[in-house]
Amino acid sequence: MPTFIQHNNINIVTLYINDEIAVHCQPGDVVLKQEGDHWMTYEVRANGEVEAAGFPCESYDKAMQMAKSAADNPARLK
Repeated sequence: MPTFIQHNNINIVTLYINDEIAVHCQPGDVVLKQEGDHWMTYEVRANGEVEAAGFPCESYDKAMQMAKSAADNPARLK
């Protein structure tokens, strides 16, 4: 089940292995997705395009730092 937090008025959505980005996320969201034994951070652009924001992280905490960094620069989500 996804979880949602806000950082600088940007939703950061945590998704697990079986959760789909298209089902739970909207343009402007930053996504943390568990993929096997690592976490990936994605940005959902204004046009709905999903783009990786960084590299695979071995821990949720490191991925969250990357997600907060992406949320600190909301112009990237346009």
